[in-house]
Amino acid sequence: MKTPKGFWAILILGALWLGGQAQSAAPPLFTPVKATVPAGAPALRNAQAYQPVRVHWQVVQSLQPGSRVLFNLLDGVNPIGVVERVERRNERRYSCFGRLEGLDGSHFILVMEEDALALFVSVPMYEAVFDLRYYKDDLYVVVQIGEEPPCGNQGNETPLPFEMTPEDAGWHAHFANQDFEMAGDDDFGTAACTEPRAVLDIAVYYTTQARQAIGGANLMNARIQLFVDQCNEAYQNSQISLTARLVRRLEVSYSGEGNGDGSTQLNHLTNPSDGVMDGIHSDRTNYRADQVVLLVDNTDVCGLAWCGNGSDPERAFSLVKWDCTNYTFAHEIGHNQGCGHDRDNGGCGFRTYGFGWRFTGNNGVQYRTVMAYAPGTRIPYFSNPNVTYQGVATGVPIGNPNEAYNARVITETRRSRELYRLLDIWVDRSAWIPEIGTFDFPFNTVREGVDVITPFVDTAVLDFPTLYIKAGSYNETLTISKRMCLKACGGMVQIGAP
Repeated sequence: MKTPKGFWAILILGALWLGGQAQSAAPPLFTPVKATVPAGAPALRNAQAYQPVRVHWQVVQSLQPGSRVLFNLLDGVNPIGVVERVERRNERRYSCFGRLEGLDGSHFILVMEEDALALFVSVPMYEAVFDLRYYKDDLYVVVQIGEEPPCGNQGNETPLPFEMTPEDAGWHAHFANQDFEMAGDDDFGTAACTEPRAVLDIAVYYTTQARQAIGGANLMNARIQLFVDQCNEAYQNSQISLTARLVRRLEVSYSGEGNGDGSTQLNHLTNPSDGVMDGIHSDRTNYRADQVVLLVDNTDVCGLAWCGNGSDPERAFSLVKWDCTNYTFAHEIGHNQGCGHDRDNGGCGFRTYGFGWRFTGNNGVQYRTVMAYAPGTRIPYFSNPNVTYQGVATGVPIGNPNEAYNARVITETRRSRELYRLLDIWVDRSAWIPEIGTFDFPFNTVREGVDVITPFVDTAVLDFPTLYIKAGSYNETLTISKRMCLKACGGMVQIGAP
């Protein structure tokens, strides 16, 4: 094992890493293994310290809310994790979210994907971030991550021109700067028909080289889900009523990966007719993805994205290096949403308050929000003056010097961005023009709604698109021959001839 540096040497001697009887009450997640991993192995990229391990799969499979598990990460670094929430997609695909006992502000996300595991552990107060990576022969490596390469967005970059029809421009303008209350859990019952929180549907494509480097398709799928989970964690922490939803994941062929040049890679991804990965564009439309992200193995940046302003569906593209785990995925999508870095580093300039924020907590540690550059330990928050972390606001109010409020930027652009490609459709028989299929502008017949629901569903990540039908009687008969979930909204729905 490569030994830990700096702060860990102090922590190992302290009381924060529980031992003896306390540890015995929590089963260990790993068995440490004596093995040497070659310095050039993909699993050790950007590693400050590492420990080869074998996973205790029975422990992973037993996790539920309230479970305590020993994260034996490095020699002498053995925090106990407490599972607070589990999101199950099926019995072999789920995400566990929790914290570490005795470590304020710590958090972890564990993702199970068939026979593969992803794990991200962060202890911001001690500038500690851990990533679990696969090596070979069922051997994983726990890696203490060092400072990652920067994002490729420098200065106030703006997206290239794109074509938008007058009709598209009209409804984008309508939604671009509106805010809505998020729906509760029962908002689709018989007593209510309330607009739900915005949903950002994401398609993630990955190169063959990236899949080979990470160790296989299931390992890649676990990593993708981890990245989406990180987005949602940051949105929730920042009081942003937005849900990131994975709707597509697919391997693509990208010979040479653009020779490792991030700008070339992003242009290849974005251009629909340059002969490089062009099929992504039709696939994105088929699966109704608002946002496209490409994961690569060889690039000169951790990530790169176009700067968006809520009305640019043909620039909703991001590039991310698969092993840049510390919220790079959420960071690059943040650029597409209109967010910039901290003021010292620019990167998008649509709003005067669209900046990340660095601050020092009441514990004396410097932190930075998702979009801000170092120095400081990154935390899963977008800048928001109304949200605190370690007793200090994570942003600066609008109108003040150095205003920083990226959470508002995302809120202001979320409604238009979720309409780039409509997956879920709304119907209301009393609706009038324009008919788009949204909550505010629904179709007025069930047939129209059924017709526009996509027949393309990646059932590995999504069960059904949903057709929401507002209460009433619909004088029509129809045949439904594609996958969808019909959901009555606000009361009883009757469909058929009178």
